[in-house]
Amino acid sequence: MRMTTGENGVTIGSAAGRDVRAALACGTGWKSGIGSGLAGGVIPSLMIPAVIALAVLTLPGTALAQEVTAIDSPEALADALAGALADSGTDPATGVVLELAGGDYGALVLKDITGAEGAPLTLRSADAADPAVFSTLLVQSASHVLLQGLRFDYTFAPEDEPHLRPFQVVGSSDITLKGNLFDGDITSGAADGDYPTAFGLTLRGVTGAVVEDNEVRDFYRGMVISESQDVQVTGNDLHGLRMDGMNFSEVQRVRIEANHIHDFNRAPNSADHADMIQFWTNGTKSPSTDILIKDNLLNSGAGLWTQSIFMRNDMVDTGKSGAEMFYRNVTIEGNAIINAHLHGITMGETAGLVIRNNSVLRNARSEGEADNPVLWIPQIRIAPTSTEVVIERNVTSKIVGYETQGDWTVAGNLDVQDRFPGQPGFYDQVFVAARSGDPSNLGSFAPLAGGPLDGTGIGSALLGGGQTSLSGQGPSAVIRVVADTSQSNRFRFEARSSALPEGVTPQQITADWTFGDGASGTGAEVEHVYAATGPYQVALTLTLPDGSRIKSQTEVTIQSAETLRFDPAVGVFTSFAGRDPVEVPDLNLGNGPAILGQGVAPIIIPPPLMAPFYDAEDFRMELRLRGVATYKAAGEILRIHQSLLVNVTERGTLEVHFTTATSALLKIKTAPLRVFGTDWIDLTLAYSARSGVFVVRANGIEIGKGKTAGKTRPQEHWGLSLGNPFANRKSFDGELGGFSLYANEESF
Repeated sequence: MRMTTGENGVTIGSAAGRDVRAALACGTGWKSGIGSGLAGGVIPSLMIPAVIALAVLTLPGTALAQEVTAIDSPEALADALAGALADSGTDPATGVVLELAGGDYGALVLKDITGAEGAPLTLRSADAADPAVFSTLLVQSASHVLLQGLRFDYTFAPEDEPHLRPFQVVGSSDITLKGNLFDGDITSGAADGDYPTAFGLTLRGVTGAVVEDNEVRDFYRGMVISESQDVQVTGNDLHGLRMDGMNFSEVQRVRIEANHIHDFNRAPNSADHADMIQFWTNGTKSPSTDILIKDNLLNSGAGLWTQSIFMRNDMVDTGKSGAEMFYRNVTIEGNAIINAHLHGITMGETAGLVIRNNSVLRNARSEGEADNPVLWIPQIRIAPTSTEVVIERNVTSKIVGYETQGDWTVAGNLDVQDRFPGQPGFYDQVFVAARSGDPSNLGSFAPLAGGPLDGTGIGSALLGGGQTSLSGQGPSAVIRVVADTSQSNRFRFEARSSALPEGVTPQQITADWTFGDGASGTGAEVEHVYAATGPYQVALTLTLPDGSRIKSQTEVTIQSAETLRFDPAVGVFTSFAGRDPVEVPDLNLGNGPAILGQGVAPIIIPPPLMAPFYDAEDFRMELRLRGVATYKAAGEILRIHQSLLVNVTERGTLEVHFTTATSALLKIKTAPLRVFGTDWIDLTLAYSARSGVFVVRANGIEIGKGKTAGKTRPQEHWGLSLGNPFANRKSFDGELGGFSLYANEESF
């Protein structure tokens, strides 16, 4: 063995003279820790100057004294490592601590080197504000090594692949990486845009590893850990990642605790399968066992959605293996998941599983562009063939997989949802501001005082654990938005749930508001009425007694009453249900009136694109119609299944069936209309829960009326169908010359 120094780094091992990037690029597969050239080779090295000082100290809790060597240059580091290598494996009486001055040390390879048990070979920065910087790392066939307070800084080069692994620990034992910064880089000129690339940290074939209090940012993947045992991954901060936070395969006795994984920098038009914590078994020979995932904060924040904890068991669910490849002894406990994909906690086939006191909540700001509300709501999903399963005291929208299996316990969970204000578990009645507040502020997700979660002990302690106060969150300004149930453009804004510094009372602060429309206000609780529709940025500033300020902001959207419109001039349905108007996809109607019936498939509008119609206080629907010139044109004009049905008989009579959320079926039958022929008829259907009156008009003249009560039914599976969607009755044969739907007009 020999140590080499040169222009580009520090190496302990045998020299092979290969370029560092070519060597690292060899390890691009899921199970490739390093390339064959690097495994038997060397990273080119840096010039290094002299040892500054030598001291001896005894660290608390260690049995051995440790020599502390001050290093001020790459040359000094090379010399010190050469001495450590010479003593490697001889069980020295003292451990070696190399304390590095700030600066660029290039590439670092620690190969076939052994520190002392209880007093590891330690490389650490002398000044955390001015760390030692390394461009690549390989720890191979080493033991008892601690890397602390260092910066591992990857710089993108055009030839680099996304799976490049610049920082690796391979085939080693008792390795600790603590308080380091793994700093990634952004691609340049990539086909799908410029995004983070390469892997932050790779561990393979490691026994006894501690990865603690590191920051990992701006990589393709944050950490990849495989074929390893006795691994602790605790207190790390991972953010700005493109695809995955942490990946694990073939690992045993793993603790993943108190990590913060958040705010990814996704490539939305790519085929990336993004996860915050992912386990897999595809291509592996043994299962992952004895896993604890505890008290982690997984928050999509201002980034795009990801899957959160995703542990698919590929080998089992594809039929390649059986029970021998089940995950075993897995506990997922106390995690706070704030994201926008249905895979909140997803577990493949497992023997011995506990999912307890997790909060699995939606961050609507992170959801994808496609209108699919079900896809963007995190759930707990377990493979039903799993055995010995306990799911208790979680807060989530849904638990999937429980089918009354005898060895499963599912108890004490709280169902929550943010889609239907009138239904149980609605976010505004459970949390302070989970639906409308800043998703990066944990105070938004604290239980609402007096709500169904308050005082229950259900959910993650990171979000209060069923208590209204969040311990240890620090000062924060929290905005609670309360919509007026009778006036859709009036809101109450509250700052009372803000977390103040210790010793500061609400009476000592000033709360100032701006509402995004030029208006402002002051007070712990204020009301504001908006004059026009649209999105508005609301900001809160808390001024403390010492003059310092805490700020927060959120957004409210005043929904237009217009919900859906058909323009025959361009043959397009436009939905106004979301923040911005969107054309209803997959409708090729052509210019001019749309064909109804006549052997043509019905026109289908998905529920999300007409969402304001559901659970509405009132609605108005306008249609311009004419049928072909024969009574045989009679049939079903439109249907919102289980809510509204409009049919025309052979006599030209309209039959209207309407059901609210709380009342029985209302039937209205009109006098005959001249609906068959060349003349257009302007038909209006209108309902108001305030009056309870449903009115049918033709060309402005009332032709039918009925009385009922309650809001319209909540959104379920059915949208609007113009024409019968089930083929169990005939559709109306005619043309549609115009269509408009308005909802909640009376409340503006």
